[in-house]
Amino acid sequence: CNIAKSLLHYTKTPYDAVEVNPLTKAELKSLPDNEYKKVPILMANEKEQVNGSDVIVDYLLKERPDIDTTSDSSVKWTTFARDDLAPLLYPNLCNTLSNSYQAFGYVHKPDSPFTTIQRHSIQMIGSLAMYMAAQKIK
Repeated sequence: CNIAKSLLHYTKTPYDAVEVNPLTKAELKSLPDNEYKKVPILMANEKEQVNGSDVIVDYLLKERPDIDTTSDSSVKWTTFARDDLAPLLYPNLCNTLSNSYQAFGYVHKPDSPFTTIQRHSIQMIGSLAMYMAAQKIK
């Protein structure tokens, strides 16, 4: 998710982010392909749904031929970010229940679209689920 978001920031591409409730995923129900239940999802040109970080990145880079993705340096860092760094982040963010709980603290931001009950449910249930999942990855 953050790979696609980083590319949007890097290319100064304007976008609207929609926070998705990780427990209900209710925000995904109105999408054309509402069977796809993962994030990120890019709605390109307000009608084309692009699913998943890798596919979104490829789509965005095709829209920006001015960005060189074939140089040795570009390939090296892209490969490192996707294959080496990204797989390490999740298990280390959720390696303890406390860390997992803190990682879900984002739901309490002032601009959060979630109700108070949803915020606490997401943080409590989500952090427990992610902690348990992270334990299986080790």
